[in-house]
Parts: sequence; structure tokens; C-alpha cells
Amino acid sequence: MELGYRTGSFFILLGSVLILLFVIADMAKIIDVRLLIGGAMLIAMGIFIRRRYAISERPRSERFRVLRKMFRGKEKK
Repeated sequence: MELGYRTGSFFILLGSVLILLFVIADMAKIIDVRLLIGGAMLIAMGIFIRRRYAISERPRSERFRVLRKMFRGKEKK
């Protein structure tokens, strides 16, 4: 399930790069509309895939559990 979510993120990133290339090419007066259309399609497909395989609930991080326990103990007193 996480692979689908990451694949969607990859397509969004790739589409953003294509749109950025379109903007750079437009500033250089070399207009290629395929970059814009391809970028928009990849972003749309990436959003669709990310929504389809959305991670419902992320597991709680255990990184600073010792500090959390210390601060919770002070708040309860």
C-alpha cells in the first residue's frame, strides 16, 4: 500500500519538474507545450494515485518517548 503512495509522490515530483522546464524554456523563447501538458497530466495522475492509496493513519513516532514521559509526568502534578 505504501508503494502506491510513494509512486504518486514520484509522479507529482516529475510533473513539477516538467512544468518547471516549460517555464524555463518559455523564458528562453523555446516554447514546447508538450512539457506543460505532460507535467499537468503527471501531477493529476500522481494526485489520483496518492488519494487512492492514502495512508489512513500513520504509526505514532517513538523517537522522543523518554522526553514525552518526563513532560507528561510534570503536567499531571
